[in-house]
Amino acid sequence: MKKNNHQEMSDEALHPLCTGCDVFNHSIFAGYQSEEIIGLFPQKSAVRFSRNDVIYREGEKAQGLFCLFTGKVKLVKYGRENREYILRLTKPGDLLGLGIFNNYVYCNTAIALEDGQACFLSKDDFIKFARVNPNLAMRVMKILCEEIDTVERRISGICQKSARERVAEVLLALKSLYGLDHDEYVNILLSMRDLASYACTSSATLSRLLSEFRRRNFIQIKSHRIKLLNPEKLSQIAGVPQV
Repeated sequence: MKKNNHQEMSDEALHPLCTGCDVFNHSIFAGYQSEEIIGLFPQKSAVRFSRNDVIYREGEKAQGLFCLFTGKVKLVKYGRENREYILRLTKPGDLLGLGIFNNYVYCNTAIALEDGQACFLSKDDFIKFARVNPNLAMRVMKILCEEIDTVERRISGICQKSARERVAEVLLALKSLYGLDHDEYVNILLSMRDLASYACTSSATLSRLLSEFRRRNFIQIKSHRIKLLNPEKLSQIAGVPQV
């Protein structure tokens, strides 16, 4: 895993992240004027990162949070023997580092799954803005509640579901989160190690289950990309409604 090596961008490169941001209206700042955000966050800066870069690390002093502009990021914790556990996967428009509200340090590690960009907002500026904007504060609370709900459902799944059920559910969840690319493959490229971590199973078990799903024509795999050929059957296996 790389050290924190995201790069700050020039002031000129910063402006497109607000005034021309494709995800602005899908972020926590939807409804605000982009010029207003720029004025209220004087310390705002843009950063870019490459695949496997560490954006922030658990235990580091929390200086602020990141609004993801492009790319995908995994939020992880480490267990015994430095084993990595994926807590959540994020997409453009998501905020990373919301633990700043109850911690002086980051409570997880954010690692880039692909090249991307994010906007860094200082902790002091964000909290000041939230105090005078109740709507924003409520949005933050909603996001935190959703994150808690996601973690609780994952814990429940680990305790109550088999590995086969969990893998089927994760495949459906990835499709729901990232959609499909132009070839109708799930629009995220995860390593088998990451996919196993997210499904809370071993790489060997994951490989066996994916081979089964492929043999039964539930999925198709090409260059680590996965296409769901029979989402209805996967939903039945996972015990979740088909979306």
